[in-house]
Amino acid sequence: MTFPVCSDRGPRSHPTRRHRLVRRAAALLAAALLVPGHAFGVDFVVRDIRVEGVQRTEAGTIFSYLPIKVGERVDDEKIAAAVKALYATGFFRDVRLEAYGATVQTTVTPQDRNRVALNFTIAEGDPSKIARINIVGNKAFPEKTLLSEMNLTTPGWFTWYTKNDQYSKQKLGADLETLRSYYQNRGYLEFTIESTQVSISPDKQDIFITINVSEGPRYTVGDVRIAGDLVVPEPELAALIRIKPGETFSRERLQASAKDISDRLGAEGYAFANVNAVPELDRDKNAASFTFFVDPGRRAYVRKINISGNPKTRDEVIRREFRQLEGAWYDGPRIDRSKIRVKRLGYFDDVTVETPPVPGAADQVDIDVTVVEKSTGNLLAGIGYSSTEGVVLSASISQQNIFGSGNALSLAVNTSRYNRVYSGTFFEPYWNVDGVSRTIEIYYKTLDPTGLAIAQYSSQTAGAAVGFGVPVTESDTINYGARFE
Repeated sequence: MTFPVCSDRGPRSHPTRRHRLVRRAAALLAAALLVPGHAFGVDFVVRDIRVEGVQRTEAGTIFSYLPIKVGERVDDEKIAAAVKALYATGFFRDVRLEAYGATVQTTVTPQDRNRVALNFTIAEGDPSKIARINIVGNKAFPEKTLLSEMNLTTPGWFTWYTKNDQYSKQKLGADLETLRSYYQNRGYLEFTIESTQVSISPDKQDIFITINVSEGPRYTVGDVRIAGDLVVPEPELAALIRIKPGETFSRERLQASAKDISDRLGAEGYAFANVNAVPELDRDKNAASFTFFVDPGRRAYVRKINISGNPKTRDEVIRREFRQLEGAWYDGPRIDRSKIRVKRLGYFDDVTVETPPVPGAADQVDIDVTVVEKSTGNLLAGIGYSSTEGVVLSASISQQNIFGSGNALSLAVNTSRYNRVYSGTFFEPYWNVDGVSRTIEIYYKTLDPTGLAIAQYSSQTAGAAVGFGVPVTESDTINYGARFE
């Protein structure tokens, strides 16, 4: 469906030759499209805007004149204003706003008491598919290899499920960054994407994407230096650099080197350290030398640890897993380790840790811990029947975070005539402040195999067991215990 076309008057005069040529182009802006439940031509929300028919005018120029933005709700009045605004530029002979094959049917049903019922039936039509993706300017790698790195693709066996054959501006942007990383991780430091063109067939069914690239030469690594305020000895920082002279340049290893240096400074309390790798290109030798400029900033310490998102779990259960203490110097590795320990508790679906600076204090940060709790209980029940035992019931219930204390309690029962079990187990991961754990088990078990064809003895036991776990390292524990029957 097409919105009203502007007046077909001849193009206005313009002093530049460029604009005289531009007037000959026709702009077709496709506003894609409706939020279900709103009538076409009356009220809808713009979800995307594309420009077609222009050859010498950049899309950004058109958007700057267009009074409609993505996400806005528009009506007939705004549509008319948009057409007039574009035509008033004098750049175009014909301006139309159209929507992709979607139709809206309105049904009015009379009701009693002078009322009517309105029903809007929206048919969005079939989505356009990517018919072809062309990469122009590539010499070092075959087009097939580059296309295999991208998510967007032409229709295939599984694209009905992945939807990767449907154009998306966000997916295309991600694919362009993937291509950039692919080249720059293989030495092409000056690789650039010069332009991208997205066009659609007249029947609005096929989309064609063309990507123009400039590879540039392949660079090796020249000299590697470290400069700046070296609060950590230079040899120690140099050992963290992953790019070596003579190797093929890799953006991935360069960024990892800067991050490792920043993390090392963070371990010394420099929470706002800044590390920049500045290149120096020798285009005659196709070599790139790098200087890592280190700016540690001011040393910071942790003011407070704030915990949120835990209405059930007590704060102390989370705090005791932290290896970064309040009032101590900021330590990045300890904070990362603390986050891992909180995740390993098994009480949360998600754990995020942020370190915002304290307003008005250049040398202080807070640690904001946000958790998303999950169910930690488990209930199992079963019933069975046999000719020798009759009805057999079994059940168990466990809670790994009872009353939010971080302690675990489990109960189990089995009413089998020949193997009857009643047991209860209580586990404290922090029995004392030193991290010693304790397990207490009380049980009653009977085994009577006389009705089974395996042995001719029976037993009956009841008792209790106590076990202790002593932490040795972050990941190891030595267990001691005693059982009384």
